[in-house]
Parts: sequence; structure tokens; C-alpha cells
Amino acid sequence: MVASATACFAAAPSARRHAYNRAARAKSRRVRWVVPTAVSSPQAAGTAEENKKNLVLIIPGFLSSADKYEEMAGSLRKYPNFSDVAIVPLTTSDWYPTLAGGDFSDILNTIDEAANDLLTKTNENKIEKLHIVGHSAGGWLARCWLGSEPYQGKVYAGAVKTQTLLTLGTPHYSLELYPFGRIPEKLNDEVKEDYGGDDSSSSSSSSSSQDEYNSVWTATRGKQSTVALTNFRYPGCFEKNKGVRYVSVCGSGVVGSSLKIQNLKKKDFLTRAGAGVSYAATCGECDVDGDSVTPVVSSILQGSDELILPGVTHNPPDGGNGTKNESWYGSDDVIERWVDKLL
Repeated sequence: MVASATACFAAAPSARRHAYNRAARAKSRRVRWVVPTAVSSPQAAGTAEENKKNLVLIIPGFLSSADKYEEMAGSLRKYPNFSDVAIVPLTTSDWYPTLAGGDFSDILNTIDEAANDLLTKTNENKIEKLHIVGHSAGGWLARCWLGSEPYQGKVYAGAVKTQTLLTLGTPHYSLELYPFGRIPEKLNDEVKEDYGGDDSSSSSSSSSSQDEYNSVWTATRGKQSTVALTNFRYPGCFEKNKGVRYVSVCGSGVVGSSLKIQNLKKKDFLTRAGAGVSYAATCGECDVDGDSVTPVVSSILQGSDELILPGVTHNPPDGGNGTKNESWYGSDDVIERWVDKLL
């Protein structure tokens, strides 16, 4: 359950802040459109220039379908800042192949199609870039989609179409230490051993910290894991120089717990124990803070704008670890806390 010092470094914020600061199947689906209504609000107030038309594309999280994000999209449509809000039309079953070692090319293809459809639909407004909202795994998959290196033979280069990438509870630095192990992905791309990425948007860091980062996110590991490949190829705010702005948002307030007998009588043991299992799989430690699924230490992308939301959980009340009185990233009151970061 406890990772090595090197593995823990990959997730620990104190280390990550110094870690990397240097300079198929075609799917014909309709994107879920949300037509905005002219509802004014204090958050949306501003000059005519500030209220220009903006496009939002929501990317669902792992094993999640587009239906789960209707509440989020419905809230965003109330802001006159946004001319269109779309949800990438994924279903739960679309994720199943990845559980057995399949790659994420079908998911990325669907993201790419949805992005192109959204831009094409609004072409008369001369809008050229999107604001991406990636929930959970949808956040690091968005980073992969932004990149210009081939993934399973296809180059997406989504950075040229993106103005903002805002991630919600995304385990950017997941070590994938799942209790029952994981099946390595079958990635066919040539991964250059000396590629190493270059986040030239940040200042230089100590060589020891850089070496430690590189020892975790290696080319060898990237050949068997898409999240590892993304961290190897596109560390930190890699596409910042292409105009992409990065925002990392994570809920907090659920401290994980181990399954030790002495913890059985602690308040909210089941919730904390479940969170602890998820946290340990992500960063190697169970007793850290997070949103009940993703630990804060793994959610903050190096170099991004950060926003921690106390009391916000990973899943909606009717799914995952949430309870009826908990707020999640897509709740109206929570969206009010992060929507300004999107523009």
C-alpha cells in the first residue's frame, strides 16, 4: 500500500512543485448539445467583450456516461458567457475494453469528433477554440488529446483548438497501484526513450528533482499505460506555449483511512476506508486528503492554476461514494465556485 520514495514523489505536492518546472472504430454519434438560455447572473456579468461567445466541451470520467453530466451542462448554460455547451457522447460500455488492457483510442476519437462537431456547428460565429472541462480521467485524456505525438497511429493535436483545459478531480499523477493489479495496455506507438518532454513554460528546477520525476514517468512505463505516456510526453502545462491555459480543481475534506481494525470505530469509517483504497492506488498513501476518489496531491498539474474546494466530492449524490447531502463538481453551488476559472 505504501509506495517507494520515488513513487510517492510523483504524487506529493511538495515534490511535484519542483519536479518539472523547466523550459479503429469510427463512431457516428450526435453530440449532446445544451442550448443556453439568456439568464443573467452576478458571475456572468461583465463587458460586452467579456461576454463574447465561448464554447464548452465536457469530457466524462472513467466508466461514466454523458447522462451523468446533464446537471453540470444545464448549470453552465445559465451563463451568457457560453454560446454552446456539449458533452462528449460516451457511454459506460465505451470504457469496458480498457479494463482488459485495451487502449483509449476509441475514447480519444470520440473526444476529437465531439470537438470538431462543436466547432463546425458554430462556425458562423467565427469561434476557433474550446474551453474543455475534463472530469476525473477525462482530464488526463484531454491532455493526451491536446498533444501532437501519435497515439496508436493518430495525431490529434487538440491544443490548436483549445483555449482552456479545466480538470475536476483528475488523477493526473496516478501510479495505478490497483489492489488487484492492472492489465498493461497494448500501445503500439514508438516511444522514444530520450523524448522526455519539455515543459518550457516553467522555470528550471533542481536536477535531482527532475531526475526523480523522469525515473517515475519513463518511456518503458509509457508503453503500457496511457496516463504514464501522457506524463512522459506532455509533463505539466506542456501546451501553454500554444495558448492553452490549465486549471486544476479538486475537492477536499475526505481524509482516507486504512482498513486496520483500530480504525473500525472511527467516524465515517466506510467512506474513509473506500477513499483510502482509491487514494493508495493513485498516490501510494491512504491517509491523505481528497474528494473521496482522487487525492489532492495527485490532482494538481504542475504549473497550472489551482483551486481546492473543501466539502466537494468526486461523484454526484446518486453515484460512487457520495451521499444525499453532498455536493459534487457538477452541483449548481459548486459550479459557481469554479466557473470563473474557465474563462
